[in-house]
Amino acid sequence: MGYWRTGRSDLSAAGLRLMSSVLPKGFGFETRRLRVATPSDWCGNTALVCETARILSPAVTAFLPPDLQVLPEGCDAGAWLAAATADAMVMSVRGQDGALFGLVLLHFGDGPQAMFGYLLAEAVWGRGYGTELIRGLADTLRQRTTIPTLVGGVDPANAASVRVLQKAGFAQRPGQEPGGGVFFALDLRVE
Repeated sequence: MGYWRTGRSDLSAAGLRLMSSVLPKGFGFETRRLRVATPSDWCGNTALVCETARILSPAVTAFLPPDLQVLPEGCDAGAWLAAATADAMVMSVRGQDGALFGLVLLHFGDGPQAMFGYLLAEAVWGRGYGTELIRGLADTLRQRTTIPTLVGGVDPANAASVRVLQKAGFAQRPGQEPGGGVFFALDLRVE
């Protein structure tokens, strides 16, 4: 999974204005094998919280920012979702059969870029869903917004996510974040 954190604990006022002006309520998209949607109430939907709990394994969350990692003894998925939705727009990723495959987190900071993170259930790893998801997100933002740059952060030890970003056309930005992460960017003005 990539991560989007840059040390800020919540969306800035400018980020909230940008997100609400750029993305319609209920923003989502589809790819050949995936449906991505923004549920209206993550934490109040018990079924959705239970679905999310099933995919939040320690392996899935291992490369997330520390406050979003799951301890081996389990987690409170409602609290996890509350923390995630405080910092980003959280979208569900579903397969053709409607099963929850993962999540995409989209964050708008103060600058002219969108930052994202994603996670996929272990059961769907290694099947190309990550690359399909990120290409779909980039294509949708390119077609439906004026956001110039999409940025994803990743722990360099997460080789699978590094490959996903590279296959989706992202280029690594120079340097490394204080927490050890690296950022990859995609110019959405170029097809």
